[in-house]
Amino acid sequence: MATIIATALNNTSSQSTIKLSIITLSFHRADSLLEKLEALKNCDLDKTLFEIVIGFNDGDKHLKDKIDTLTLPYHIQCLMFPENIGISKGRNACIQEAQGDTIYFSDDDCIPAKNTLRLHFENQEKRQAVYIGAIHFVDGDTKTSWQPRQVNYGNTNGANTSIPKQAIDTINGFDENLEGYGGEDILLGYQLKQLGLDFLALPEASTTHIGPDPALAKNTDKAFSAGYNALVISKKLPSSVAFRLGVHPLLLGLKQFILNPLITTVFKKSATILYEKAYLDGALAARRSQTFQRQKS
Repeated sequence: MATIIATALNNTSSQSTIKLSIITLSFHRADSLLEKLEALKNCDLDKTLFEIVIGFNDGDKHLKDKIDTLTLPYHIQCLMFPENIGISKGRNACIQEAQGDTIYFSDDDCIPAKNTLRLHFENQEKRQAVYIGAIHFVDGDTKTSWQPRQVNYGNTNGANTSIPKQAIDTINGFDENLEGYGGEDILLGYQLKQLGLDFLALPEASTTHIGPDPALAKNTDKAFSAGYNALVISKKLPSSVAFRLGVHPLLLGLKQFILNPLITTVFKKSATILYEKAYLDGALAARRSQTFQRQKS
């Protein structure tokens, strides 16, 4: 676990009453994080019932100093990591410091709606489960939405998901062997499913994601990393998970046939094609790496 070099507490609410902890990792997204903190002032959940635990990857001291000047009606903890320790380690560190019985994941580019925290809290109080809310993607003038219907472990995400803290502690949190972007949420979800938790849609609880849907963002580096991690994860779990992640050997063969040089050249401006090709390349790279490791041993 990384060293926490600074912890700041804004004690504007009684720590003893905190029931829900918002877990947010921040990596150089000052504008959206400050917008998030401002928006939380207006949420309709009693401010004494929740806190936000922010983990600053590659510790942004300037941003933390800015936050320290804010007057907030809720409790806040700031954990400073001197380098980028990754999603899994960063979230685990934040969860360890969290005081609430419910963990609510909300990335630093996600702004929960006014009623979202209350809806997660009230539903967790009635029935402990994994609750997954709606996500509205806003990228300039472009707006798209994802509405949860029948959800399962594969829909677990870091944008709008609440989980009982005890359940996360039982499975020892996120797998810290995963590096880079992608896969950690799905693996956590699978482990929670094996623990016996139900997965329930909460479409009326929404969050606004500042930026496009990752699958439409043309970020091939993230897509490659997600594909790589998906293959790594699939080797630890039943073959049904490999199908769910799109990295089963049969699917990889089919994708190689479909995403051939002609198709990728003709549709080179398609965000979906670019994402799927980079995801495939990442999965194939992981498979080659594992094959190489087996041959060495």
